[in-house]
Amino acid sequence: MTPEAGIFLLLLAPEFHQPMRDLSAAWHDKAAASAVMDELATYAQDSGAQLMGRGGPAPRLSGPASVALHGCFTPSGRALPDIVITAGERVALLGPSGVGKTSVLRLMAGLEGPRGVDVAGHPLTADNADAWRARLGWMPQSPHFLTGSLRHNLGQGREGNLTSALETAAVRSVVEALPQGLATRLGETGGGL
Repeated sequence: MTPEAGIFLLLLAPEFHQPMRDLSAAWHDKAAASAVMDELATYAQDSGAQLMGRGGPAPRLSGPASVALHGCFTPSGRALPDIVITAGERVALLGPSGVGKTSVLRLMAGLEGPRGVDVAGHPLTADNADAWRARLGWMPQSPHFLTGSLRHNLGQGREGNLTSALETAAVRSVVEALPQGLATRLGETGGGL
């Protein structure tokens, strides 16, 4: 075999196997989703916790983009500090593992039953939780990406211009530096990003 033929075959091999990798990634996505559903069902049975609201689409809750926690506790009973975050303010939650950072975020998003959570100038209740969540974006500690392009993961199948979102998140230059920009294919752990 000539060196040219060997190089050609090496360059061709990844594309030849791409459909099988796509199938494998889709199977892993389905398996991961099934595992999460099992975990959620177990969590709901064990803790009696239920998502506030109906968990469906809702019109966005009107009012200022503010959130406040007063007298809240973690699920383990640890008291959380009172927090007030106003529109446009940037806050970093810092602390060692187990002090309640994730609990604070879950309370703010209406993913845990609140007592003492105010959002957009209203107490957070089951009646307005879906409308509040319609204003939020949520990235868990261990994100899982769908097999496909960065555009597909960001848009979740919806059409639209992502430029302003990328600028708001201060990552437009990062995406533009990627070899294929928004068309960059991601692995399930964000490989390629």
